[in-house]
Amino acid sequence: MVILGYFYTSLFFLLTLQQWSNALPIFETKTHFTEMTSCELCNFLLPIAKDLIAVDESSWIEKIGITLCEYLHLADDAVCVGMINEYNHVLIEILRYSPLSTKEICGLAFGCIRQADIPALKWNVTIPPPSKQIISSSYLPTKQTLTILHLADLHIDEHYQPGSNANCGRPLCCRDGVPKVGEIGAGFWGDYRTCDLPQWTAKNILKYIVQNEEQIDFIYFTGDIAPHDVWQQTQDKDLEEISYTTRLLKETFPNKKIYPCVGNHESAPPDLFSTYNMSWLYPILANQWISQFGLNEQTRDTILKGGYYTTKVTSNIRLISLNMNYCSENNYWLFINSTDPL
Repeated sequence: MVILGYFYTSLFFLLTLQQWSNALPIFETKTHFTEMTSCELCNFLLPIAKDLIAVDESSWIEKIGITLCEYLHLADDAVCVGMINEYNHVLIEILRYSPLSTKEICGLAFGCIRQADIPALKWNVTIPPPSKQIISSSYLPTKQTLTILHLADLHIDEHYQPGSNANCGRPLCCRDGVPKVGEIGAGFWGDYRTCDLPQWTAKNILKYIVQNEEQIDFIYFTGDIAPHDVWQQTQDKDLEEISYTTRLLKETFPNKKIYPCVGNHESAPPDLFSTYNMSWLYPILANQWISQFGLNEQTRDTILKGGYYTTKVTSNIRLISLNMNYCSENNYWLFINSTDPL
């Protein structure tokens, strides 16, 4: 998300470029600009951005943003285009409705202001007093041990290509291109460089688990399904990835209960979980989690509300699945309301 912040703090550089270019050569302007810290850039440029949005002059931001991203070499050209196309309308809306000052937004986005120093982020939680009633119980602990399989961050990449370039300069590689001279291409089963998991590797891992771990009682699946091609993600693409992984887990573990939660990559764009326009995602999750993973119907309401739920696992164990993306510093929707977003 740091590179994303650079995209949007640099969008408005061209507004002042004409004024500066009369006094400074373009290469000196560029050097000065790129040597500023992220917070300095943000504090300098974000007020201009908010002023433009306030007077409905934000339509040109996308084009200018792409030009600047490429000019300042903030990312690969394809990543510049894709990221700005994805995040442009979301961040404009956030800036339009956020009650925070531009300095506070910059401070939160780049970690140069403590949350405790922002008055709007201080809120009280009323905790009920402890019960004075002593509850007796005849429950006796047993020696039974549960075996739980925890699956996390699968990030399966259907476009993985063995032998391709694993150091491509993008957020995700191992899809195409020829390795640089002296470098080894992407491995067949995967690669520890900037790559995600091939489909066949994921299937083989799950097959191994089935063949060697017969005593699994149930499964925790803590999300992060989509690959890291963050400049190419769309809602439809994310839903396809979610459906594929859900089917894969159901087919692999047909007789096991699976308890899922929402990962930050389940949203498109990633990390951004709104409090009012997630109807493209949560109904799909509710349907699949209930019909494929075996959650009870009573979990539907809270999944639809915010991607969270609670359910009984056994007679004396209750599971709580929280959507922690509403507490993430990378969820910029919290700039609008962070006190109690749900």
